[in-house]
Amino acid sequence: MASSRQAQLVTRLRREGVISHKLVVAVMNQVDRANYIPYDPYWDSPQSIPCGQTISAPHMHAYALEAMLPSLLESPRDSLKILDIGCGSGK
Repeated sequence: MASSRQAQLVTRLRREGVISHKLVVAVMNQVDRANYIPYDPYWDSPQSIPCGQTISAPHMHAYALEAMLPSLLESPRDSLKILDIGCGSGK
């Protein structure tokens, strides 16, 4: 389970209309950004990570999950897998 600060971030994104589905709320509450970002992980902005790269802002992850959700809900639950390998920089 993520921290209370992660839960506050998710609540804020829901209040702002970025997150609308309860499954997206649940997923975003399970993964704490503090595990991946050393400074200010709960700001809704891109954050620097090692090697001169950035991780997207939380609202971008929420938008992606909300956009994928209809297709995901049509898939059989026992075969549902998602892999985000984070290769946006191409490095």
